[in-house]
Amino acid sequence: MKSKKRVPKWLKFLDGKPNNIWFSAELLKEFDRQLKPQFENYFQRPMNWERLWLFVEPIPEKYYLKFVETNEGLKITRLKAKIKCGQMSIDCIISWNSKEGNQFYHPSTSDISDDLKVLLEWINEDTTFKGKFPGLEDKPEMTRMDLDADFEVFIEGRHLTHEGNMEIIMSDISEEKIVAEVLNESLQRWNNDEEIIEGAPENRGYFHQLDFEEKQGNKLIYYLDCGSAVTGAHEYFMESLNQKTGGIEKVVFKPI
Repeated sequence: MKSKKRVPKWLKFLDGKPNNIWFSAELLKEFDRQLKPQFENYFQRPMNWERLWLFVEPIPEKYYLKFVETNEGLKITRLKAKIKCGQMSIDCIISWNSKEGNQFYHPSTSDISDDLKVLLEWINEDTTFKGKFPGLEDKPEMTRMDLDADFEVFIEGRHLTHEGNMEIIMSDISEEKIVAEVLNESLQRWNNDEEIIEGAPENRGYFHQLDFEEKQGNKLIYYLDCGSAVTGAHEYFMESLNQKTGGIEKVVFKPI
């Protein structure tokens, strides 16, 4: 029976039988998680995913799906597709493989390995598309926080908001557990009135939530609700990370 898991809007065309096959919800979940940052990295712009959709020509499978084995024996599945917005589309090739499972994963396969890697292997390099593709959003204004840290910290917009997301871009993703431990410990210290924190306001307030949401490639996303902690908490969390980790490249605070 086909999975009833929710499929992201931009992948809805593949959630069915467009070409006598269907794409499993498990594979589409990995498409959504891994391909978005790769597309945005290519265009160097945020993308409006509500207006975009991934399209596969309604032709026999053999014309858009290939199974390739490298000289090293790695089995790769390649999909010829288009990223579309309205009537404009850009050709691309998407591939996926698993070193652990090392098998040809048909799009309909729901039992996939945890290490499945999905790649935007090729995209049309026509520069006229790159800057004018209608699915792009304007770059938001970014404000750099003046902190003494080994990594850059930015605010999307001019001011920190009461509620938002914190995106931590890692140069060493193996330190994600250390990041989680440091943030959890820092939150507990901040919310403990008996803890003295240098530079924090005398009545520093209670920080409601600092919760891990998801990982996207080398990016860790946390949800924040600063509660009554109006000032100082964000800076304190960054200082704690700077002291106890070395694998962070950049942090961005975004409103939601």
